[in-house]
Amino acid sequence: MAQASDILAVAVKEIGTVEQSGNRQKYGNAYGMDGVYWCMQFVWWCFQQADKALFMDGGKTASCGELMRWAQAHGQWVTKGYRPGDVLIYDFPGTAYKTDHCGICESVSGQYVTAIEGNTSNGNTGSQSNGDGVYRRKRKLSLVLGAYRPKYTDYRAQLQKRSGLEDKTMDYLAAYKYGSDLIRKLATMKQFARFGQNSKGCVQRGHSLIHDKIFDNKTVPKHSETSQKFPLRPYLLRQNFGCWENEKTLKLQ
Repeated sequence: MAQASDILAVAVKEIGTVEQSGNRQKYGNAYGMDGVYWCMQFVWWCFQQADKALFMDGGKTASCGELMRWAQAHGQWVTKGYRPGDVLIYDFPGTAYKTDHCGICESVSGQYVTAIEGNTSNGNTGSQSNGDGVYRRKRKLSLVLGAYRPKYTDYRAQLQKRSGLEDKTMDYLAAYKYGSDLIRKLATMKQFARFGQNSKGCVQRGHSLIHDKIFDNKTVPKHSETSQKFPLRPYLLRQNFGCWENEKTLKLQ
C-alpha cells in the first residue's frame, strides 16, 4: 500500500502540464472521458500511477461531489486537521455549486493549505476550477469544504509498534531528508529482534564509518546534507529499542 508521499511524488512531477484546446489532456484520455472539467480526473490519474486501490477502493469518478459523498459514506471524510495526501474539495464563493474544485494536499501552514491541482490557473487571475494546467496552489483553509482521506499505510505507527520507539525518536527519523523512506524500510523489514539498553550506536555506509555519535538533532542534518540518497536496502538500524538485520549496517543509538 502506498503512502501519501508516493501520491504527492507523482503529482509534483505533473506540475506545469497544460491542456490542449477544448479541455483535452492525458488525464481525461486515460480516464476515458476527455474534454471535460478534469481536476478530479487528474487526482484519479495520480492514484492510478501509485496505488489504484487507494482511490475509492479501486473505483473511479470525475466528480468532486461524488467523491465527497463516497468518502462520507465510507467514513473517510474529514473537515479539519488536513494532512498531506488528503484530496481537498473546495467551495469557492459566488458559484452555484458546493463542490467546485479539488486538489491533493501537500502541506498546511496556519490558515493556508498548499495543494497540487489540475485544471486550474497559475495564479489568482483566470479560472480556479477550469484553468489550463497542473499547478501548485496556496489557498485559504476557509475555501476547503472537506477532504477525502485515503487509507494510506501508516509506516510510522507500524515501526513504533514493532520497536517501542518514542515519539521524539520518530520525529528525528522523520526530520531526516529521506526519513519517510527510512521509516518505511525499517517498518517492513522481515527480520526483527529486541536489543538491550546498553547498545552502542554508530553509522556505517558500506564498510566506511560516517558517524559514531548518538543519533540526535545534530546528527540528522549531517545525513540530510549527503549528496545522494541512502541506499536503504542494505542497511541495518540498531539502537536502544530495536534491531533490524540485513547485509550491512546503519546503526543509531
